[in-house]
Amino acid sequence: MEFYISPDRINEAINKLNRMFKHLEHKPTITYNNVEEIRKTTIVNYGENGFDRHIDKIKAIKIEIEDIEVSDWTLVATVQYRSERMLMFDARYFKDIPEQYGLFYTKCDHCGSTHSHRVESHILYNQKTGEWMQVGSTCIEKMINGGKYLNGLMLKLYDVINFLGGCDDEGWHGGWWKPSNKYVYEGIKFEEAMACCLAYMEKNGTVWKKAEWDYGTKVALGTNDILQSCLKEGTIEPQYDETLFHNVRKYYEAMTRGEDDPYDGPSLTQKIIDAFKNDFITLFEMYVAWFAIINYKNSISAEDFSDKVKAAGFEKGQTVRIVAKLEAINRYESYDWRGADTWAYDAIFEDVDTGFKFSKSISSPDVIEKYKGEDGLYRFEGDIKYIAYKKQMIGLGGRLRKQRAIKK
Repeated sequence: MEFYISPDRINEAINKLNRMFKHLEHKPTITYNNVEEIRKTTIVNYGENGFDRHIDKIKAIKIEIEDIEVSDWTLVATVQYRSERMLMFDARYFKDIPEQYGLFYTKCDHCGSTHSHRVESHILYNQKTGEWMQVGSTCIEKMINGGKYLNGLMLKLYDVINFLGGCDDEGWHGGWWKPSNKYVYEGIKFEEAMACCLAYMEKNGTVWKKAEWDYGTKVALGTNDILQSCLKEGTIEPQYDETLFHNVRKYYEAMTRGEDDPYDGPSLTQKIIDAFKNDFITLFEMYVAWFAIINYKNSISAEDFSDKVKAAGFEKGQTVRIVAKLEAINRYESYDWRGADTWAYDAIFEDVDTGFKFSKSISSPDVIEKYKGEDGLYRFEGDIKYIAYKKQMIGLGGRLRKQRAIKK
């Protein structure tokens, strides 16, 4: 795994990581790279080309830690019986875990004993022999020198990253410098994740809401957070569509994955391709399942949307009169005319007559209130800035205006 810290925390990081791994027989190699000016990418708004980015150049140190292996054994998963969850630590082998292993397997393969009240066990894979074992937390110390430190080791590692004020790879590319999600390791079958996303879309629509952050503190939940909570609380019933899922899989199997970007890491498309290959994602990655479905549907409906746009006579630069309901307002970090950090908003409208969706970036939700009527609908004029065919969205630019009287 890789993560980044500020240069002034490097000595603290070295001391904490050395203490964490000192009891392991085989200590993972830790590489501390030199201080360098690197890019931090923040996706702030979706537009004509998919999204807009802000690139910040800051000083940081990248720390690389190799996969956790002990005496030829690789930690693939940890089973936590009381919370009824499996934590996925190695996506390469997670799908190949023998069917009998998991939450209902209470036997320790090392000593042979079975405990109905077992708290935790670890699933290990030996790459040299192809052997699998599920071992209790007590016996793993007898089997492997330092084995007891595998107990929640990766979770403890993320605690260290957060303590150091660091940022993992997910937070670095396309997000704010922020603490890691608590569901970062809990695994879910990719098809089940898509089924949950499909059920949520049917009930709540397909508008994706990003979480709102204020200097590392989450102040509003996004769709990704809500999907995780629904799964954990059992408030969502997966909706399986085997034909759709088969077509989505074929759509991505026809793509060439390519190499990760050296700055931005794997793209969303690459993550989706990997998810189909591994069959599992973590709950934190529910957005991967969501956009696997959305992007596929957009790909087959872009041509239809183009025909609708032509039939409606819409084109760039055109002034349009809109009577619409407000579908969502998404907040994101931006910069004012002086270059200082500030908040901006993206308002999504749905025209009540045509069904077209319009997007407009605004400085504050109050800006659009003067266009709201007693019936709750918004009436205004605006100029078309772009037409996003895959997203089936028409973007408005410039200032919105009150509707002028139509000349007879």
